Amino acid sequence: MADDIPYPSPPVAQDGARRPRRRWARGVDRPEYLQPGDLDRMMVMFVALMGEVAALRDRLDSHEALTDAGVSLSTAAVEAYAPDEERWAAREATRQAMLKRVLRAITQEREAALDGDKPEIENVDHAG
Repeated sequence: MADDIPYPSPPVAQDGARRPRRRWARGVDRPEYLQPGDLDRMMVMFVALMGEVAALRDRLDSHEALTDAGVSLSTAAVEAYAPDEERWAAREATRQAMLKRVLRAITQEREAALDGDKPEIENVDHAG
């Protein structure tokens, strides 16, 4: 019964040798996974994840500050920790650097559109 199913024959070159099959779709055969509304939802999820990463970085910074001060680490100690102005400014600088790195493709494209230039996405280091 399985012999009744028509399978496409493997691609064959003019010399009779088998050619490897394409492993990905190209051109009009390429599947589309996202619809326009899906992109908006993905952006909302992406920004929410960036907020979660920023919150985790702040919490890690609180742990580091408490450890440097010799305070016993506990959930209550971390929750009660209030950074000084210098540490707060450092956290804000770290957040701004992350936003710049993560959103660089969007901001560069927008700036290029405002200038009337073709956008060129530059590489940004991942430090920070």
